[in-house]
Amino acid sequence: MKLLFENWRKYLTEAQVRWKHPDISAEIGEFRRHAPRFELSAEELEEYVKSNGQLIPMSRELYDTLQNTQMREVNSVEDLDRIGKENNKDFEGIKQGIEAGSQFNAPIVVEKEGESPWLVAGNTRLVAAAAYGITPEVWYVKI
Repeated sequence: MKLLFENWRKYLTEAQVRWKHPDISAEIGEFRRHAPRFELSAEELEEYVKSNGQLIPMSRELYDTLQNTQMREVNSVEDLDRIGKENNKDFEGIKQGIEAGSQFNAPIVVEKEGESPWLVAGNTRLVAAAAYGITPEVWYVKI
């Protein structure tokens, strides 16, 4: 019965949840934190992401190779509570949004040539999507 409920919930939420172009300027803190990895200033990374990104469905390859995310640690919605406690995160708002079929800013993924893709912003959204079995769209940028 639980599996049936999980599959039904996935069907309902995946059909309703929408991903949109992220609010890039709102992620400046994340750009500051991750810019050194790409040997750029935060402003350069922000401008590059703004000018060169595209909204794409997360492929299996991207899912398997994306670094610095906890999305592969969840198998169910119940896992969100565990991860929330471990990381002092509150998933209630995003869970409500997913169940209501809300629109979310796409997570930002940057891939530097020759390196694995790196999550710059949106780990909470990715973890929640994985818990619900939803294939998210991401704002993907290749440097």
